[in-house]
Amino acid sequence: AERDVASLRARDGERNPPPMLVRRVDRTSGEQRWLLAKCSILQDDGNRPGLAMYLTEDVTAVKRAELGQRLLAEAGRLLSSALDFDAALQQVAQQTIPAFADWCGIELPGPDGYLQLAVAHLEPAKMALAHRLRALHPVHVDDESAVPGVLRTGAPVRIDNIDAEQVRAAAVDEEHRELLEALGLSALLIVPLRSGDDVLGALTL
Repeated sequence: AERDVASLRARDGERNPPPMLVRRVDRTSGEQRWLLAKCSILQDDGNRPGLAMYLTEDVTAVKRAELGQRLLAEAGRLLSSALDFDAALQQVAQQTIPAFADWCGIELPGPDGYLQLAVAHLEPAKMALAHRLRALHPVHVDDESAVPGVLRTGAPVRIDNIDAEQVRAAAVDEEHRELLEALGLSALLIVPLRSGDDVLGALTL
């Protein structure tokens, strides 16, 4: 909230405002950074705030490690204790929002080779859109697309600066293109979910 900003609290007379953690997202690349904004107040002769020094520290690496550890711990708890595995997957996907990304998909191969999807998004309408897209255009483990490739190779895939041309190239027909465009993707990171050397599924952010 605006009232928590260190500089504004200092302006209002607070001598030692606490630092504020800010999450910043580049809407072009999708990259997220965490910044710690600090404010140090220098007093004048009248014991009133006369000069303020503002510092911003990039704590992205530390924050990502912290969030990653928290996510892994929570995912392990949910998946090991759940009676309803599908519901547990959905909860794991939800844990990533908004700390890691605007949306998350977790995909596991089903008995017939088609990928089963758990998805979470900041906007509920986008979740419904993702399920509609998958229902109309199911993905098989043998398909030549990004997620099946990660499942086969175990190698993560990162796609930055997704543009209209890339969306058109990925679409199989006009309806598919319209649904992909409606998702509003700007960047993707797909990583394998492993148990030892085995790739069990893929997580997409």
